[in-house]
Amino acid sequence: KQKVLNPLQSVQGNLTGVTVVSSDAPGSQPSFIIRGANSLVDRENKPLFVVDGIRQNNINNLNSSNIESIEVLKDASALAIYGNEASNGVVIITTKKTKGDLVVSVDSYVGLRTPLKIVEMAPSNLYAQYTNLANKTVLLSQDQPVNTNWINEVVRMGQYSNIDLNLSGSSEKHTYSFNVNNYEETSIVGAKYSRVTARLYNDFKITDKLKLTASLNSGFTNQTAKDAGKITDAYKMPSIVPVY
Repeated sequence: KQKVLNPLQSVQGNLTGVTVVSSDAPGSQPSFIIRGANSLVDRENKPLFVVDGIRQNNINNLNSSNIESIEVLKDASALAIYGNEASNGVVIITTKKTKGDLVVSVDSYVGLRTPLKIVEMAPSNLYAQYTNLANKTVLLSQDQPVNTNWINEVVRMGQYSNIDLNLSGSSEKHTYSFNVNNYEETSIVGAKYSRVTARLYNDFKITDKLKLTASLNSGFTNQTAKDAGKITDAYKMPSIVPVY
């Protein structure tokens, strides 16, 4: 129901004993901690991800719309089944598998992002007045020719878009699905992220006791990072300085 890039964001605040901390940085993977942190290093607190029975280090390239269910093991049963790799818990993900004739579906959405609240910036005449009072001087005129709001200069309207194509179906002895997803995002400070994922799944029933499953999940990402400290710098920049 939730339109999120990473599947872990959809369970934030919904699982007891699980802490999920998301970042606003485009393409970032949320911190997922089960039963509290065991280390000050975030990567050493990562759980084991198991997607359709296959162990994975991360699920950044897993399309959220492909997921049927998410189950979290956080007690001794995780160690009993998966060994020491499950010391930080296990996240079991099951993907969707359609039964019946071929079904083709397309899902897309677009969205905009803006800051919830921005601290009001002092105008240049007020900045000059306070500076003169602090320095006990009249160095700066209160009739300033420039009045720059630096927050408005560095913050812009963020946007994101997603399109998802899925083909799936099954016969008496064959279940199949193919999914292609494209996600693009630009943050409020200009950082850009794009991701294309493709997933192919085939399940063959050879005999009543023998089954062959083959799956391929691939992803391609392109990311242009921006220094998040630019917002802090904009708060500190005097409004009497013109934009150059």
